[in-house]
Amino acid sequence: MLVKFDHENKKVRLALCGEEVLQTLQDKGEKVNPNHPTLWRPEYGSYMIEGTPGQPYGGTMSEFNTVQDNMRKRRQEAASVLKENEAICTVTSFPRLGCPGFTLPEYKPTPIEGGASKSLFFPDEAINKHPRFSTLTRNIRHRRGEKVVINVPIFKDKNTPSPFIETFPNDDGEAAKAAKPDYIYMDAMGFGMGNCCLQLGQSVYLLEGRKALQGVLDRLECDRLGAEWLESCPGEWDFSELIDRWLNMSRQCAQVAKRASGILGCIRNSVASR
Repeated sequence: MLVKFDHENKKVRLALCGEEVLQTLQDKGEKVNPNHPTLWRPEYGSYMIEGTPGQPYGGTMSEFNTVQDNMRKRRQEAASVLKENEAICTVTSFPRLGCPGFTLPEYKPTPIEGGASKSLFFPDEAINKHPRFSTLTRNIRHRRGEKVVINVPIFKDKNTPSPFIETFPNDDGEAAKAAKPDYIYMDAMGFGMGNCCLQLGQSVYLLEGRKALQGVLDRLECDRLGAEWLESCPGEWDFSELIDRWLNMSRQCAQVAKRASGILGCIRNSVASR
């Protein structure tokens, strides 16, 4: 995500210049050299850009040595086209996302039916101008018959009212109905898709390799969700081997590392049998 520093007023806001930055990067990269080592694509937020390797990584262990270098090149390349006081921020979520004046230029949310998100907090101007993003936002809201509902438990300190109950001046009644006491209420896809993440994809050549890889990933997901989800996990696995949620962190990390090695083994086998 792209941010703008206002040193005089000691503020940092999301810079809605992703389209301009993206165009510059593409003009200097893939449009000049089809084999450029980095590619740039639009993302959900108008303050976001997505960088990917110019070519997929290979299937050998040595390819892991090139990942960090490629990520570093992408960051340097993006930073080189930014203006004064602009920077790239790769924290998962911008701390003031959804707060008044969190974008630059500043826009106020317009919670009207004709908009894309109808959000009380996330202005439509913060959504990428490409039609696919606003259309996706609008269609999901229409299919649900209501806005997105996100409730996150609030962290309480000595200054937090108990119960913590928000009020929504521009609410048509939908937010008051969806919000929960002692929770932070959010009502837009931008609070999820507008965050920063590292995406990983893997190509497997044989159906057997795909099934094995999916099985290991499903198993990891079941561990993350907790013991009560184990019975619903797909695949034929010996669930007695799985650790439950109460084991200490060091043992959990060891199990995850072991399963990651299993994933790499599946990848190597699928490449070797190609």
